[in-house]
Amino acid sequence: MTVLMFKAARGIEMTESKIAFVTGATGFLGGHLVRQLTDTGWTVYALKRASSDTSALADLAVFWIEADLLDIDSIEEALPAHCDALFHVASDTSVWRRHDDRQTRINIDGTRALLKMAERQRIGRFIYTSSISAYGFHQGVINEQSQKLGKNSGVNYLHTKCCADQMVIEAAGRLDTVVLNPCHIMGPGDRHNWMQLFRLIKTNRLPGIPPGGGPFCHVAEVARAHISAYEQGRRGENYILGGQYHQMKEVCEQIAKLQRVPLSAKVIPASFLLLIGYCKQALAALTNREPDITPEKAAMVSKKVMADSHKAREQFGYNDQVPLTQILSETNDWLVAKKLI
Repeated sequence: MTVLMFKAARGIEMTESKIAFVTGATGFLGGHLVRQLTDTGWTVYALKRASSDTSALADLAVFWIEADLLDIDSIEEALPAHCDALFHVASDTSVWRRHDDRQTRINIDGTRALLKMAERQRIGRFIYTSSISAYGFHQGVINEQSQKLGKNSGVNYLHTKCCADQMVIEAAGRLDTVVLNPCHIMGPGDRHNWMQLFRLIKTNRLPGIPPGGGPFCHVAEVARAHISAYEQGRRGENYILGGQYHQMKEVCEQIAKLQRVPLSAKVIPASFLLLIGYCKQALAALTNREPDITPEKAAMVSKKVMADSHKAREQFGYNDQVPLTQILSETNDWLVAKKLI
């Protein structure tokens, strides 16, 4: 049952500000997006689960819709008559096979349901947060014309993001859609993804440094690009949101320097990291606790991912040149302040 945290939301007189509906609002990227939207005058309706912690956004005038992503009828009932934009940021990013079914429901079925709802509601523009993962593993530089290989990668996260990405692009004939493909997002507010790497280095439990690398982007710039995509993106097109390329060895060394701890871990072969992933997966079957390294995660962080975000830079001024030192420093400071490391 959907519960509007601001009960009078449908009855209040709306201003001339644009109206956005945001999924994944209590997450890392979604939280930054909601804050930027409200700061620039948008009226924001945001989806939350009953168990979601909204305290980080408690100072904002957000109309919370409490419902499951697949509970479309309840979501539709709670939304105002017209939304200028639907920002679909919510995603299951797990790389543990035990969560594959749940991930497929959220990433594919949830996106399909939202597209249908957006069409019925005549949403102004549907902005989907995909991932560079939709393109899968490539030898060269990935751009928007590269083949999307994620569907056949063998990693369910890549598979589901690729399927949902293509679904949103194909819907452009019926609905105004834009797809964004961020690379490695870092910054303040990350409680789950890269935070694990900071914690492993801080506690000297990093078993080895992955041999891969990729483009690292600042979460605030990625959030800002979502609003720019609403204003300037082209219907039915993808936009890669990359950053400066760095090897994982450099990332780990800089984190250790920030934390003033020695980095004893060394770069290890992809095959050995994969073996560690399988061992930890076997242990997780006994403990029922999600492992910090799985075979799928090992495969992903062992790849060299290079991406070109020229299109997003040119069309809506996306900033892909935030220095890694700044990104890591702000992330580490936030984790320390929140006592997460």
